Amino acid sequence: MSHFYFSFNLGDGTAELSTDEPLEVDAWHSAEIRRNGRLGRMEVDGTAVGEAEAQGQMVRLSITSDIYVGGFPGGGAPFAELAGTVNFTGCVEDLYLGPDPADFGRHTQRIDTKEGCVEEVREGSS
Repeated sequence: MSHFYFSFNLGDGTAELSTDEPLEVDAWHSAEIRRNGRLGRMEVDGTAVGEAEAQGQMVRLSITSDIYVGGFPGGGAPFAELAGTVNFTGCVEDLYLGPDPADFGRHTQRIDTKEGCVEEVREGSS
């Protein structure tokens, strides 16, 4: 069992959300994360997890470094105290950044990833 975490920082502190109950591993899950201004919302498997509001006056997220999905290379994650040091193992089927689908085949650096989804995970998705 494992939890799903979402955090964001607009410059004056990190807003954090996580599932209260652990999620079943070896099963497909859906997650929807939205941020509008300082307010972030998370839904997992069709159920609202909650809302978190970032502190400060900023309302825009200005990204000047990489975005990591599922973990952080090298074990030096700046958010390790929140999410721990264990990276995600599994498959990401669809990822959207805003209205646009993220293309994992272009404009990305892959670190310990593989094309497609390993059969063991697919078979566990009944």
